[in-house]
Amino acid sequence: MEFPHDINGIYASLGVLQGYLYTKSTGKKWMSSLRKIDFETGKILQQINLEENLCLGREFTILNDKIYMLTWQSNIGFIYDTKTIEKEIVSNYGKG
Repeated sequence: MEFPHDINGIYASLGVLQGYLYTKSTGKKWMSSLRKIDFETGKILQQINLEENLCLGREFTILNDKIYMLTWQSNIGFIYDTKTIEKEIVSNYGKG
């Protein structure tokens, strides 16, 4: 099965919720984004770019209308709302 998509991104994480495709995309180190995409057309509906100093966004999961994402090397985690793709919580992890 094939779906329309942005061929310039590298999709490291994918999730589907209520007809939307959520992706964590990166083209290069220090350039990651979280995207909400129309599953049928491939159109990017919303995109949040991670701050360049955070290196790479890593894997994410979707649970209860929230997206939980970790960064690589920066040891920072984020929680986003799936409806707005707005960052709600930022937290450090793995240090201690």
